Amino acid sequence: MIFARCLFIHHRRDMRPKLVQNFVGIDVSKKWFNVYIVQKVASRHTHFQCANTPEGIIELNKHLKSSRVSLSKLTIVTIEHTGPYSKLLINFFSTHGVLLCVEMGVRIKRSLGTAKGKSDDIDAKRITEYSIRHLDKLILHERKPRSLETVKTLLKNRSRLLKAKAIVETPFKELQNFSFETENKFFHSINGRFYKSVDEACDRIMSEIKRILNEDERMKNQVHLLIGIPGIGLHTALALVCYTNYFTTCSNSGQLASYCGCAPFSYSSGLKAPQSHIHKMSNKVLKGHLHLAALALINSSNELKDYYERKVSEGKPKRLALNNVGHKLVLRAMAVIKRNSRYVPVEVLRKRVDMLQLTGMS
Repeated sequence: MIFARCLFIHHRRDMRPKLVQNFVGIDVSKKWFNVYIVQKVASRHTHFQCANTPEGIIELNKHLKSSRVSLSKLTIVTIEHTGPYSKLLINFFSTHGVLLCVEMGVRIKRSLGTAKGKSDDIDAKRITEYSIRHLDKLILHERKPRSLETVKTLLKNRSRLLKAKAIVETPFKELQNFSFETENKFFHSINGRFYKSVDEACDRIMSEIKRILNEDERMKNQVHLLIGIPGIGLHTALALVCYTNYFTTCSNSGQLASYCGCAPFSYSSGLKAPQSHIHKMSNKVLKGHLHLAALALINSSNELKDYYERKVSEGKPKRLALNNVGHKLVLRAMAVIKRNSRYVPVEVLRKRVDMLQLTGMS
């Protein structure tokens, strides 16, 4: 029976079982990608290679049609996440409505156990086998809005420009007091043009981001809520919205804290005393933003500074106490987004409670 030989998958939004007849695994590299197809109904395996170009995508479509692989919900495509190299494939399959999963390479690698040998063809086959074996655990890819992707790319570009400026500016400042005046004037005249061009480029990037922000009401509302939290500025708010896809990739504050690298995990074995550590697999961009936000908070007058000093006085390492402050910011960020209301400071809440107690309404 055909139905007995087909497998089922649960869609992320629609939890009704979907029949999956075709499994496509794609190993992506810069120049080309390797495809391995398993067709359950026809009991047929196919593999081929295409160039990672727009022409290669057209060739891929021809191969799929000749192999009778339908571009519909009957087909699941699993691609190893390789950053920008996967963009052409993701755009192609997203527009055709197939079940698409963009999986981390480390997750596929760890699921293989002891695997010997490696090549592009073997990797494509292993990705397909991974999708068959872990079908019930696959998380389907949801295409992000274009405005979100654009803002994310602009923020990355701005970060690279500022890093390049710091690479040039920092050693020049350090050597300024130990060089001749003529040398300082010469380097200042050269570097000054570079600094000016970087500043102008960053200003143009921020102008474009603000234009997009005014057109995207959902992004504008979430950023408006986040910047109301002490310590979270515009860039941190934009990063949180972009990297969490409007806070949809994390359903609760615990998941968001883990994603941002602020949640400790317990490690214990046998008689060894349990220890808590931050896992290295996290979003380093968000972790950096929250670290800087926490540093700004502990240097100002607020309740989180008192919290940080209390934890340090209890004997906790300063780095751990600082991470706890970042965790508090994550909790507040998720809370304001879930409630869709602005952050209310602790002092205001205490005044409201005192007023209720005075009026006898508590």
